[in-house]
Amino acid sequence: MSKRRAGSYCMLEVISARDLLAKKIASVPMIIDDIIPAGLTVFAGKPKIGKSWFALNAALAVASGERFLDRQVEEGGDVLYLALEDTQARLQSRVRTILGEQGDAPDTLALATGCPALDKGGDRAIRSWIRKADRPRLVVVDVLQKIKGEDKKARAYENDYMVLEPLKDMADEFAIAVVAITHTRKLDADHDPFDAVSATTGLTGAADHVVILDRGPDGLVLYGRGRDVNEFNLALAFDGKTGRFEDVGDPEDRARSDSRKRILDAMVAARKPIGPGEIAAASDVSAEVVRQHLPRMMQAGEVERLGRGQYQPVTA
Repeated sequence: MSKRRAGSYCMLEVISARDLLAKKIASVPMIIDDIIPAGLTVFAGKPKIGKSWFALNAALAVASGERFLDRQVEEGGDVLYLALEDTQARLQSRVRTILGEQGDAPDTLALATGCPALDKGGDRAIRSWIRKADRPRLVVVDVLQKIKGEDKKARAYENDYMVLEPLKDMADEFAIAVVAITHTRKLDADHDPFDAVSATTGLTGAADHVVILDRGPDGLVLYGRGRDVNEFNLALAFDGKTGRFEDVGDPEDRARSDSRKRILDAMVAARKPIGPGEIAAASDVSAEVVRQHLPRMMQAGEVERLGRGQYQPVTA
């Protein structure tokens, strides 16, 4: 019988299922209802799609305790925004745009345009800010690439996973949200959008939640999936004059609404009854979709059918 060497193993700390259920454990705090809970969130999107505008809107909302995308900020508090690809001039311009002429900037939002790599002091610097803040709630890293360290001996998946470990650890330790912004790559339409995050699956595997800002044929879409949120799929609108985003409902509803508008516009422009094929060609909506919409539009009183499959808009 072989002898175990002293110190070669340790005891597991276990708890029975019964004791676990009897234990009072606080639920994961929501920072922004339905979208950003406490924990580590990877926020991805194509370059120049509006990730920084979106994240800055969220940061201002949490810092001021105001609603974001018509959702409640559960508890306002201190926010650190690391704008690592921006200058103070650009940040000033964007904050002024979002707040408007009458808006007051919250002193609970701290901004920085530089930070060391996580493995070269960045981790300690962020932790120092968290400890000094009165009510730390959110840290935004824009972008992750600027502070990610790299272990050249590690495999790609292991390196991507390890890159996020310091951010994951501080999110869990202080019960705050940490949002790390990165890019997406182009994928075929039949792929899961969450596979588009630029890296191995180590990044998405290490994160508690993944949020993706994308642009489809009908406009901006926000996807979300994670351990502590229900999967969501929101259609968004961005107003460049105010720098603000708006939740405009379900993406499929928006697509249907847009298609019906184009169908109706094509029929009005024709100035005579036309058939489904002509409507499809004039509206740039597929013939199949046109045929699906026409009965519904008739039922809604928007169009009427004449003889031999000809349609025209209903006029008052």
